Amino acid sequence: MIAVARAVPQARHAFALVVLAAAAAVAAVRAPGLAVAGAVVAAFCTAAIMWPELATLTVVGAVWLNVPGLAVDWWGAPQIAGAMFPFLLLLPLIYGRMRGERLVLNRVFVLIALLLAAEVASTMLAAHQSDALSKLREFVLEGVIVYLLVINVVRTPRTLRHAIWALLAAGAFLSLVTIYQQARADYYRPFLGFAQVDSAFYRAQDNVARLAGPLGDPNYYAQILLPLIPLGLLTARAERRRALRVAAGCATAIVLMAIAFTYSRGAALALLVVLVAMTALGHVRGRHLAAAAAAIALLLVAVPAYRERVSTIANVGGATAQAGQQTNTDESTRSRATEMAAAGLAFLGHPLLGVGPDGFPFYYQEYAQRVGIEVRDTAARTGDTAGQLPQREAHDLFIGVAADLGLAGLAAFLAILYITLRDLVRARRRWRWLRVDLLSMADGLFLAVLAYLVAGLFLSLAFERYFWLLIALAGAAGGVALRGGREQGVGSTE
Repeated sequence: MIAVARAVPQARHAFALVVLAAAAAVAAVRAPGLAVAGAVVAAFCTAAIMWPELATLTVVGAVWLNVPGLAVDWWGAPQIAGAMFPFLLLLPLIYGRMRGERLVLNRVFVLIALLLAAEVASTMLAAHQSDALSKLREFVLEGVIVYLLVINVVRTPRTLRHAIWALLAAGAFLSLVTIYQQARADYYRPFLGFAQVDSAFYRAQDNVARLAGPLGDPNYYAQILLPLIPLGLLTARAERRRALRVAAGCATAIVLMAIAFTYSRGAALALLVVLVAMTALGHVRGRHLAAAAAAIALLLVAVPAYRERVSTIANVGGATAQAGQQTNTDESTRSRATEMAAAGLAFLGHPLLGVGPDGFPFYYQEYAQRVGIEVRDTAARTGDTAGQLPQREAHDLFIGVAADLGLAGLAAFLAILYITLRDLVRARRRWRWLRVDLLSMADGLFLAVLAYLVAGLFLSLAFERYFWLLIALAGAAGGVALRGGREQGVGSTE
């Protein structure tokens, strides 16, 4: 009887394999491309079952490379494939549940649920509901679901450390492509979408090619590279193996060089803030400051166009001068001042729930005319927007959230940031003298979030998958550090 009982499942497995083999044969004949894709997916799933952490690291690295977005926009993949990509994290989640791990639902996730409720309410009242619904779906997939999955699969110091290395590897790859593109002045070959260039260069509006990585916008590209600087520096400090310390240091150096080729002034200010914060946390001393100053000076000498662009930061005094007044402030700075002020007026006009998710651009012309500093009011002559007046973003993460979601959304958003950063501060207090690895990861992610937010003072919350992945890893770090030695993998540096 026992032999028969064992034979039944084996027979079922054998039958299932025969059916799958037959289906694969039919697919190979009728749709070879689909068969190859299915084989790759099957191989990946098999490997992920054998090594559950593989799915976690793949999602973390691929999201930072913007692989799901490029797959849809550049490589011809269906949109559903990009949307479903984060669900690969279900593989390690299911594995953990089978091992008896309990589902993690922390306070930040509750706040994210409240932010979702604010977005739903704002969408219901939005004048442009199709755009609001699109933004809402994006938040559900890239915010709510990603956060929940990440904090449940990154549960040990080992996995967290590997996830940070996945970020560094992704940033190093993007930076090497960017550096190669700049060295060869190869601005018309996008390298499968990983090496895009600011469209202003192609339109002859800018004589300097600002490299934009996989996002197509140099400022946002700089924003996703910035968090890797503190992560790389603290990883280089915490790793025990010399080879890994050197690898982290090299990755940080090439990321810094790639940031220079974006010519982002906001990134320069964010780097300065991160350096000050690292000093306050005790990670930077006198000799480190001297080395950092020398490296930055060398970088500015090597990239004179960036030096000239950064020098314009000193001319912000006339940013709010009215149109027609004499000022040395450049048009871009004045335009952003207009957009921020206009978004502030939109928030005051719709204080409770805002104008709707992703709704401010539709109100830009109305409120920018009241501000009157540097209004973009020239209609487009070509393309899909021909004849339409420009619709501009808020160009400030916090003001943009306030304009779109009102006080309800802004309060939930700020609470998410506060709890996340507070938990990281508590973690560093607990492990400051006991665990260098946990301290470095907690501080690294604290500084990474800070870098992203400082850059966000000059940018809207676009490509929000990066923000929520960073917040999720920070939340996981806080949970890992506060749970400490009670988890498997604690103390492992392999």
